[in-house]
Amino acid sequence: MNILTTTIIFTLCLPGTKYTIANYLILSSTVIGWVDALSRELYKEIICKSLLFCREKKGLLLHAYVIMPNHVHFILSSTPETNIGNIMRDF
Repeated sequence: MNILTTTIIFTLCLPGTKYTIANYLILSSTVIGWVDALSRELYKEIICKSLLFCREKKGLLLHAYVIMPNHVHFILSSTPETNIGNIMRDF
């Protein structure tokens, strides 16, 4: 399955200050050709199990996600001791 991924990183700050609350990663992945590859329960379970593994073992903080028939969206961050890039590489 070919996947096209778009990533946006944004920082949430306290209004009127220079203090960062968190760095979030907004990730959207689309099946090339918009094929409904993710409509099968098996593939949704694989994605959910992988997210659970990354939360439990890799330091992933999952704030929101949605699995659509042909694409997924995530809002993520990581614990201070981990690197979100390394987590997503292993996802």
